[in-house]
Amino acid sequence: MSSSPENPTELVGVVSRESLYRGDRRGYALAITKRAIIGAKKPDSPDFEAYLGPGSSPTDSLRRDAETLAASLIKSKDFRVPVGAVGQVLFRAPSLFEGGYFIIKTPFDVFRVDTSVLYVDADLVRTSKILAESFAAVLGWRLCDGRTGEPLAAAR
Repeated sequence: MSSSPENPTELVGVVSRESLYRGDRRGYALAITKRAIIGAKKPDSPDFEAYLGPGSSPTDSLRRDAETLAASLIKSKDFRVPVGAVGQVLFRAPSLFEGGYFIIKTPFDVFRVDTSVLYVDADLVRTSKILAESFAAVLGWRLCDGRTGEPLAAAR
């Protein structure tokens, strides 16, 4: 296989949900690889999420589906941020009455992906956990609590 940054063997996590949004664009998706974070509009397909990083044991079918989705996100990307360029990702989990977010900060740009509130989509608890685990796997201490700014990896 090639050693491109988006090589499917480097895929750590992928999420595509109608309850994620960026700006006023509802229905958003993120693919996290060992080398890059890719954001794109959610494709016209059912919601999907998978964590494939350390400690996971996905089925071959789940891995194939995740790789197929990630490949489509890479082709239609809104943004691609190399992992080495990420200074910090601020994370706040959604609650019953307050949405959550992931804010990806680089030296030159900021990318924000928000989540709906839990009463709209209770599955966002699992989605947020998958995204947080994926970010932690590739960023370590650079994944931080959105309220305090403290690294979340230390709390693992």
